[in-house]
Amino acid sequence: MPSTRRALPGHLVVGAAAQPTLGTVADRLQAALEQAGYVEYGYYRVPDGFAIATRLERIYPDGQSMPAPGRWQLAQAPLQGFELGEYVRALFDVEQGYFRVIVFVVTSAPLTTAPEAPTAHEALDWPMQGATALPAALRGVAYGDAFQTTALIYEFQSRGRGHEASFNQTSHLTGDAHLRQAHILEALQ
Repeated sequence: MPSTRRALPGHLVVGAAAQPTLGTVADRLQAALEQAGYVEYGYYRVPDGFAIATRLERIYPDGQSMPAPGRWQLAQAPLQGFELGEYVRALFDVEQGYFRVIVFVVTSAPLTTAPEAPTAHEALDWPMQGATALPAALRGVAYGDAFQTTALIYEFQSRGRGHEASFNQTSHLTGDAHLRQAHILEALQ
């Protein structure tokens, strides 16, 4: 279950493509993510489509991304390389604040999410466990009227050092506000 979500209108994800495919949508989402500074993400297969998960980032209470390098830092001191164990330990040593992961789901199947809240540990895995690109078998699938693209926002909050970041079941921001403050909607327009 996400903290909030936002369905995206088809014209944002297909652009000017006359005959859009899942590859078209993946390319547009990936370009928008990279333009907004999200250069680490993972692709997953979902029923009748795919999902893209971003890396866990630090955000301000209004949903704006913190500037780099603090945007990607979980602990006070910079982390040395990617080591999942180091990130998990860092989740217990974070400053007070907000964090988020954005997952775009592109599917023609009814979208349902798990009723259980993800842990910050699980959210850390999402971009690193996924594929680095859309599977070739999906690239040519037509993106027709039955498809929908939804951004799921998973928000976490830390009460300060010594406390693990906890999942916010309901965000104080809308899904639209998260995507605007992350500059993703701007990049898709």
